[in-house]
Amino acid sequence: KGSKMDCEILESIEDKYEVIQQIGSGTYSNVFLLRDCNYNLFAAKQLKILQKMLGFPINSIREISILKDLKCKNIVDLRKIISTSNNIVYLV
Repeated sequence: KGSKMDCEILESIEDKYEVIQQIGSGTYSNVFLLRDCNYNLFAAKQLKILQKMLGFPINSIREISILKDLKCKNIVDLRKIISTSNNIVYLV
């Protein structure tokens, strides 16, 4: 437990990644395919903050907590959390 998580604050996700396409959408998030400057591909889950007055969703906190410690070949690794200047949060 207690694995180190890389967190960044960016002006926009496009500051560090090229958004190739949206690959999924749901009630609580959108998923995008990204490419970094080294041509590595990543999936990024853009969290939808539905009730801004209530703060960061507890479901998202729970998901981050589980994913950061979970290591399974069938589940993608959570590499970093990115927050943008306009309060959009991505799980990469």
